[in-house]
Amino acid sequence: MKSLIFKVLLLLFVLVIVVILYFSWRSPIAKALSTGERINALIIGTDLVDRSRHTDTLVFISYAPSTGFLDMISIPRDTHFSPTGYGFKKINEIFAYNYAKTQNSDFAAGQVRDGVEELFQNKVKIPYYFQIDYKNFKDILDIIGGVPLDVELNMDYQDKTGDLNIHLSTGTQILNGQKALEYVRFRSKEGDLGRITRQQKFIKAFLDKLKNPAVIWRLPQISSLVLRDVKTNLNSFDIFSAALELRKLQKSNIRTTQVPGSTKGAYWQPNTQNTIGLFEKIFSSSQTATTAEKLTTVEVWNASGRKALAERVMWMLRKNGFDVIDWGTLKIIQENTTITDFSGNIKAAQKLQGLIKCGDIISKYDLANGLVEIKVILGTDCQFEYKEQD
Repeated sequence: MKSLIFKVLLLLFVLVIVVILYFSWRSPIAKALSTGERINALIIGTDLVDRSRHTDTLVFISYAPSTGFLDMISIPRDTHFSPTGYGFKKINEIFAYNYAKTQNSDFAAGQVRDGVEELFQNKVKIPYYFQIDYKNFKDILDIIGGVPLDVELNMDYQDKTGDLNIHLSTGTQILNGQKALEYVRFRSKEGDLGRITRQQKFIKAFLDKLKNPAVIWRLPQISSLVLRDVKTNLNSFDIFSAALELRKLQKSNIRTTQVPGSTKGAYWQPNTQNTIGLFEKIFSSSQTATTAEKLTTVEVWNASGRKALAERVMWMLRKNGFDVIDWGTLKIIQENTTITDFSGNIKAAQKLQGLIKCGDIISKYDLANGLVEIKVILGTDCQFEYKEQD
């Protein structure tokens, strides 16, 4: 009897291995993960207002299995994009136009993907996409038990016409599906750019939550929900493989930025030269593997209200191999420390972050920024130790 049970178990084990190998062979994601090939995809977040689906969130993601780095480029929904033959002028109108025309979410998502490739000057191919609406978003968050997040400011907004009610208080808390949706949709006085920063912060927290051991048992349930409700051209094994890989992702290996450009009237006007430069940085073979040998140039500005903080940080950074070329005190008070990386050298930015023990890294590739590679604005959250001067 024991021998029979053993043979049955052995047979089941062999069958499981065969099934895994079969789907691994057929899965482009599994193949890319095993060979180290970069994986590119587009996340399309849509709403449903006035019986039309609008693109509320658009994020390009690129994962390099060989280095374990994930790049995320947010595309402002007001990005100016007016291809020949179409009447719209913003990139968030592509999905709405094509969905209204065909009532086919997959077709509309494919058109958005093609549009983003064109926006990126065809410097990158995007084979995969995820189109997710508000309900799907909330369901996924509820399945994993919510996400812990530090809400940085009080958020109160009510729009009965658009069925949007946001009420969040500051502080660290577990955001369930509804509260997480309120957080990523809120627009403060910073407009869409501030909202993008919050969305990127949330995505990092979400990816970190995937490492929770309790979540792995829910991955089949998440995969089932995604296949049922989320529009994507990936199959269940692709999704499961990607989710398992993302559980290994280190938070420090995530670089977030947005399409380079500037505000012009009602539009975000992309900077073509900087966009090309950004992709050259991302797809450079040595971009994330090594740190440049030359000294990294830095600016340090004090917005903490504490006396001489910029000077103290400046001397410390110089002793640790940074070339601080300018520093001083700003007239404003800022709560959160920011570390803006203009060069794409995330290793240097992470080293600086570790030295001052505060701050969020923001990648903002900008050829016009000149000599400065990293700009630091010290906020009230910076507890860097120094002696008060009289």
